[in-house]
Amino acid sequence: MRNGLIAEIRLFLIIFIVAFATLYVVFNASSFIAQVSYALDDKDTRGAHLLPLVEVEDSIYIPKIGVMAPIVIEDNDNEDVLLKALERGVLLFPGSVEPGNVGSTVILGHSSGAIWSGNEYDSVFSLLNKLEKGDLIKVYFNNEEFVYRVSRLNILSVEKLDEVVGDNDGTNTLFLSSCWPIGTPWSRIVATAELIK
Repeated sequence: MRNGLIAEIRLFLIIFIVAFATLYVVFNASSFIAQVSYALDDKDTRGAHLLPLVEVEDSIYIPKIGVMAPIVIEDNDNEDVLLKALERGVLLFPGSVEPGNVGSTVILGHSSGAIWSGNEYDSVFSLLNKLEKGDLIKVYFNNEEFVYRVSRLNILSVEKLDEVVGDNDGTNTLFLSSCWPIGTPWSRIVATAELIK
């Protein structure tokens, strides 16, 4: 009888793990597709399809990971309002400074979403983990172009994110952030970049 119970528990666990893994992949398919596409892309032409879109007012362009998205400005810090704003692009976090000004510019974007949602920005920041020190980020804001160079990439707890973003030494620092690992709210991936132009 004991062996039969152990066999049933083992079968249940296997079915549970397979079902969980399948649902995780299905619900985060857009992010996984982005990861595979990135791996298969020719690094010399990555993001080239976005070039005609460059210099769109209030937008961000990250050539290395092929991101071109509008920057949405929302003054309301209500979570539901912010989540709705993220459906229209990446979000200039309320309370952060505008690009080009001294201080911390914080831009948030989704790392995953259901593939059937039809929202092109559900996984806009799913490839932040591919950024490396020295990569460039262009921000077009208020009819000006700002170029930032990535200085570091961190995985932080939600609580620690506030400390890092709030710690500014009088420079213009850009923080790009998204949930991490993909499809979870456990931590945040943060790409930090310094203004160079």
